Amino acid sequence: MKSIKADMMQFMKNKVYVIALILVAIGCYGFKVMHVTIGIDDTPFEYYFSEGLIVVVGRWVLFSLNKIIHIAAFAPFLTDFVAVIIFMLAVTLWSIVFKRIFGGTIPSWGYTVFACLFISNPLISEVFTYFLHNGICIGYTFCALAMLAFLEGLSGKGKKSIYNYGISALCVWVAIGCYESFAVVYLVSLLLVLFSRRLCDKKDRVIPSILAGAGIMVVAIILRSIMTKIMIAAFSLEGLQDEAVQRSVKEMLSWILSAEGMANLTMAIKRAFVMYGVFAYHYLPILMYVLVCTIFIVFAIFSVVKKKDPVLFLYMVGVFVASWVLIFVEGKVTLYRACQFLPLFCAYGFLLLIYACRKLVFKYKKVAVVGMVLASIAIWNQTADMNKWFYIDYQKYEVAKETMNQVAFELERAYDTSKPLVFTGVYSIPLEINQDAYVPIGSMCFFKMKSITDKIDEHLLEKFYRGNNIWVAQTPSLSVIQWGMTAFDNNKELIKFMKMHGHSFVAVEDLELINQVTMENVNMPAWPREGAIREYEDYIVINFGF
Repeated sequence: MKSIKADMMQFMKNKVYVIALILVAIGCYGFKVMHVTIGIDDTPFEYYFSEGLIVVVGRWVLFSLNKIIHIAAFAPFLTDFVAVIIFMLAVTLWSIVFKRIFGGTIPSWGYTVFACLFISNPLISEVFTYFLHNGICIGYTFCALAMLAFLEGLSGKGKKSIYNYGISALCVWVAIGCYESFAVVYLVSLLLVLFSRRLCDKKDRVIPSILAGAGIMVVAIILRSIMTKIMIAAFSLEGLQDEAVQRSVKEMLSWILSAEGMANLTMAIKRAFVMYGVFAYHYLPILMYVLVCTIFIVFAIFSVVKKKDPVLFLYMVGVFVASWVLIFVEGKVTLYRACQFLPLFCAYGFLLLIYACRKLVFKYKKVAVVGMVLASIAIWNQTADMNKWFYIDYQKYEVAKETMNQVAFELERAYDTSKPLVFTGVYSIPLEINQDAYVPIGSMCFFKMKSITDKIDEHLLEKFYRGNNIWVAQTPSLSVIQWGMTAFDNNKELIKFMKMHGHSFVAVEDLELINQVTMENVNMPAWPREGAIREYEDYIVINFGF
């Protein structure tokens, strides 16, 4: 801890680092912090964090934190503000991780670029709009601490080494207790650390190092499982187990044994290629990922040849295997909001590029100037993109609020509001708001993407069709109204959304009745047309169209 504190103070005393990181953080998250929105998963926060639903799925950290510091009450400014501060701490810890490896071979401004690119990666906006953000800032922090402890374990011997590996396992346990996607972050960062040390001629024994890292992961997963069972028993949460998606490793892998197993895997790989490759034509974080993959592969192969060290190639392949291991475990593509490894990997790619320029280019000063300019452009573009997606989220919220207020005013004006409500149909966000989340079919970008996907499967791009558009950015295309109509198999969350804006109604919670009412009213006019609300003897139906 003393060494971490000393390293932290070095970064805190670096005025360029501190000022740059603060400015980028404000540029990325300032609008989000200052503009309150209520979206998907924001209405059932008490259900998750007070009643304990998140514990049942293994995310025990925020539930435990709520028992010490009350965070279950909806407090968007405070929650977002504290999260950004924790995130700034996290990227600084990650800077320390790589500075302990590369040291002075990378100049101080290189670590500033790394931290700023990390915190500004627009893919983070896919998850940051959710209340408490699935604990990603805490997860990043503890994954960095796990890597620092792992580094100590590599350099230590005997009991000291085992002690540090144990600390690393505890940190990973906390990280995956925030969000299970941090298991992938840990595995990717483990291999990046081993790759980086090998690059800097710190040749750790390959098999023992990998086994130590894998052992840490196994211990953390076991601890997470034990902790989940203890907390379920301690807080009497057994009744919630049927309401949460629980998937053991055996259940997740069962798809392999199914008749369609190989076909599903093939399609998942194809979809991953589109989402994390082809969409680079339109979606900035994916473009950054493709660029960094290119940098990483080219430099790794060059280093393998120059150093005559095939282990570097092994680690490079391992990074990509670890990145997409869940495709082979679950048989489906990782959603953007659960892809926490990508901001770290993209920031690392630029760090590697700076290292390459420093080591391979003779006239370093001129290259440094060019590098700083290019890095500044990348940081600016990411910051602007992040800000854009948060503004779109705010616009979505304003439209959703106005729509549901209009519905509420009409109900209160002309109907018996003591009757429960049934919402039917499909609500679509106006394209004028989130057009950037899509690529229009027939556009130049569409034909560029299709020219690539048709070589693999002429129907592949059709999997992402949404009306007359290609669905590219995921979270920006999701509506709190549509989610509220279907979450937990009833309309209750949409009723909560209305209540948070001053309107009290009762929801029909019987799924069979909701399905029956939906089938009986498929021909209703869609809101806001006349006739979109119908009152029956026992309930009121509101239709958003089919």
